[in-house]
Amino acid sequence: MENVVIRMSDTQAEVLNVDSLSVADLPDTVAAEIEPKPILKVEPEYPYSLESSDVTGDVFLKVLVTKTGNVRKVVILSSTNVLFNRSALKAAAMWKFRPATLNGMPVNVWVTIPFRFRLHH
Repeated sequence: MENVVIRMSDTQAEVLNVDSLSVADLPDTVAAEIEPKPILKVEPEYPYSLESSDVTGDVFLKVLVTKTGNVRKVVILSSTNVLFNRSALKAAAMWKFRPATLNGMPVNVWVTIPFRFRLHH
């Protein structure tokens, strides 16, 4: 499976394919005393092209939550079906968090977000 990274700015997202990326290659963050809390969760859309087949799948993402609570980068950790990846990446990029803190100050941290794709009739 190819690794995909979304680099976020305040106005746009850039998707990059990276062949040999691991989370260890990504920028360092610090341990937090208080973990970030989601304040806006966006559910991924089930791909229209799969609706007639009733395919299921899971995508696990690692997202970099910034000091301001925005998602800055998104990395696919694992996926049971690549057809769900783009929808999961788009949804995770829109999440908002109350930032993690260390000694009362906001810090950047990585958070794992699982998405389960099931077609509900």
